[in-house]
Amino acid sequence: IIDIVANLAKKHQINAAVKLQLRELETFIHPEYKGRQDIKHIKRFESAQLNFQELEKLVKAIHEHHLISIATPFDEFSVATCHTLGIQILKLASCSATDWPLMAAMAKARKPIIASTGGLNISDIDHLVSFFYKKVPALALMHCVSLYPTPNERIHMNFLGKMIRRYPYVKVGYSGHESPEKRMGVMAAVAKGAQILERHIGLPAEGIKLNSYSLDPDQADRWVSIAE
Repeated sequence: IIDIVANLAKKHQINAAVKLQLRELETFIHPEYKGRQDIKHIKRFESAQLNFQELEKLVKAIHEHHLISIATPFDEFSVATCHTLGIQILKLASCSATDWPLMAAMAKARKPIIASTGGLNISDIDHLVSFFYKKVPALALMHCVSLYPTPNERIHMNFLGKMIRRYPYVKVGYSGHESPEKRMGVMAAVAKGAQILERHIGLPAEGIKLNSYSLDPDQADRWVSIAE
């Protein structure tokens, strides 16, 4: 996936990033839920867990390809891990946007922060911006609809324009979860003034197919072309 993004960045001459997700599963998952196979998120988190050396290898590859490294930490311990790994930008997940201990740890790290806003009301976003704005080197907001995949009629792109007007001192972007064949979202986001674009990109493997909102390499190439 890192190679795919690097090729897209080179072909289209864009600034591109790869984002990791970090969870300290020993404390993140409640002891009574560890090993549960009937809860898809528990199964996925535990089966995809990487150790520090594996994460370090990925971050090194990202930087060697002259890409930007971003990570979403879901707990305070993972914020410290991001610092040790040399992650350049921290991403606040929508579900963590009212997790004040985590947000305080992220602010203390003194790294640029991109905050996703899926499921938040305008008051939540006001509090988020007020908390981070003067504490971090740079802040950006991502319009996001937490519906996977997102149909065109639920994208609500006017809200992106509302955030641009309400927070003129931060960058505003769009994190899309539409089906791969739908490209109206990225066109509308660019037309509205989005400065950052985010999509899920995957590489099909034997016995594993991509989910309904992830782009394969060819779809990602077409998506970037439209965004240009």
